[in-house]
Amino acid sequence: MRGFLTFLLILAVGAATDVVVDNKKLVMIQALWRHGDRSPTETFKSDYFQESSWNFGGGGWGQLSPIGMRQHMELGQKIRNRYVDGNPYNFLSNRYQSKEVYVRSTDINRTLASAFSNMLGMYGQDVGSNVADLDYPVVKGWPTGLVPIPIHTIDDATDHLIDVDNTCPFQDAVWGLSKQTPQVSAFINRPDVVANFTYLSQVCGQPIDVDNLWIVYSALKNRTVMAYGLDLPLTLRKIRSGTLINDMMKHMALNVKCAGQNTSDCTYSSKLKYFAYSAHDSTIYAFFSGLGVEHFALQPPGHYPEYSACIMVELWQDLTTKQNFFKMLFHRNSTDDFSDDITKEVPGCENSNGFCDLGVWQGLADAVKPDMEMNQWCQVNPIPSTVSPRPTSVKLSTISVQSTTRSAHQRNFPSIYFFEIV
Repeated sequence: MRGFLTFLLILAVGAATDVVVDNKKLVMIQALWRHGDRSPTETFKSDYFQESSWNFGGGGWGQLSPIGMRQHMELGQKIRNRYVDGNPYNFLSNRYQSKEVYVRSTDINRTLASAFSNMLGMYGQDVGSNVADLDYPVVKGWPTGLVPIPIHTIDDATDHLIDVDNTCPFQDAVWGLSKQTPQVSAFINRPDVVANFTYLSQVCGQPIDVDNLWIVYSALKNRTVMAYGLDLPLTLRKIRSGTLINDMMKHMALNVKCAGQNTSDCTYSSKLKYFAYSAHDSTIYAFFSGLGVEHFALQPPGHYPEYSACIMVELWQDLTTKQNFFKMLFHRNSTDDFSDDITKEVPGCENSNGFCDLGVWQGLADAVKPDMEMNQWCQVNPIPSTVSPRPTSVKLSTISVQSTTRSAHQRNFPSIYFFEIV
């Protein structure tokens, strides 16, 4: 009898339905989000608040705070509301289905905990859709409705997919080349810039330069530099975003190819409907830069993507022509929703009607595709011993970072200049 009642309950919770808008069917969604609020990842020596001051999330640098946990639980609820509960789509199943959902995280505590919190909001609530003794155990101490969703990751040292700041000697060398160009070198050594670095070094109790200024305040702007036969900005975009943008393209292409197919190479992809990446602000910035819309990552001006910022990429197919399209939505922070459709901002999509041809994404992905497998490319020396430095051309347009106040010291930092090549 209990099994029969469980069967009836499963039928009652309902399943996903086809989502059709303007004769186009939604076939897949992919999310890229930043982790939630966290403790600092490090600080300068004279800061009153050192690592021992941060106790939440297990304690120490870079741990997800209760605020960050809440931000991602709420983001998961928003994703459920949009794609599960019919506001506006019933795209994903009410109950977690392992073949539909895949979550990939960097191997960092705060991104793993954010992914868990996100899935808690999406599929771990006591809303009547999860089935006791089928989706979760009925046992003292287990929260009603909580379904543990697997979060996948790999060793951080080799994660070139969504950890753009992992160990990569080639990237470090290319960044070093950019600093050697005459224009950039002249900028770094300009008297007012040197004075600001000197002042910050005194206040912070440690040397502050162009490489670690982000510890004090991050405000980034793109540069165009050519050196040693390399297009440095393009090379850095390939290193930092090319793998991810092409990975998303691969998922969409396989989803299209495998629709209704039962071949061995489609076993995994044919039913996959939601792929999520749990990553960092630098991942989102690099992703936007690779697509040519980096200005979205710098809003408000001078800032990186905020906690729980999320990009949603939707794949649609015209039911008549079978032509494929994508849409891109941006959830800026915990107070936002997914109403910000930025599809038309993507280069090549300016004249679209809100649905951009998937071929545009393929072209953008091809443009930033890494020259070789990343673990191999990271070991390449960008300055062969037989090559001499060539004259360089740099276009600089600096931005002023307004004064900020550290509550611990009640001091104002002067206006400073900062840049990054991405």
